[in-house]
Amino acid sequence: MKRWIMRVIVILILIILAVPFAALGGFDNIRKPPDAISAATEQTDDGEISGSYLVFINGNLHKENQTIDVWKEFFEGGDIPIVLEDISCFVCNNDSVGMEYAKRCQSKLPKNQMKIQTEDSLLLMSKAENEKFDIFIISKELADRYDAKSIEKGNIIAVTIERG
Repeated sequence: MKRWIMRVIVILILIILAVPFAALGGFDNIRKPPDAISAATEQTDDGEISGSYLVFINGNLHKENQTIDVWKEFFEGGDIPIVLEDISCFVCNNDSVGMEYAKRCQSKLPKNQMKIQTEDSLLLMSKAENEKFDIFIISKELADRYDAKSIEKGNIIAVTIERG
């Protein structure tokens, strides 16, 4: 008989503890923790992604200064008027933060105007140093690791983005 009472007490205690935990969404965090991209990229109040990025624009492929200025303004967060040229955007395949920013930029453009391509970091840095890219987006962390600022030379324009 005493065992039966002990079991009821244990069950009641578990119910008392589990109900508030479940009501606050505690089980959701245990079952489905945030993925790496969500955890690495915080959202600010206005829905923008926070973080620091470098965007490199190959001026050799965009001959008109007006076009370069439009792309610079766009990557800095401004609105873009209709631009007739399509762009290819390269992102390191291990740069989830840079990829999230590239996808955010892509979503603000007409469909198929910006094609995102991923490559190995070292291969992409080599391409960038040899000016074999159109647009190159990299997170500040990877840019510091690979000394990406050294790419900015000649007709390569670097735009530094600070969010959040």
